[in-house]
Amino acid sequence: YKCDICDTCFSRNGHLETHRRTHTCEKLYRCDICFEEFSPYSSLVIHKRTHIGEKSYKCDVYNV
Repeated sequence: YKCDICDTCFSRNGHLETHRRTHTCEKLYRCDICFEEFSPYSSLVIHKRTHIGEKSYKCDVYNV
């Protein structure tokens, strides 16, 4: 599956559809706390951690 805008190729159509949103700036996912919009969904998941103070990684030295 080939992007008709930048010629990037993907093995799956779903990946192409996600990629196309980078060209259109289409954002399908909205934070239910602050209403900021995101695409792809994984960006929303990472963003929501800012509201609850969750860190992606834990420090082994200071245990935070």
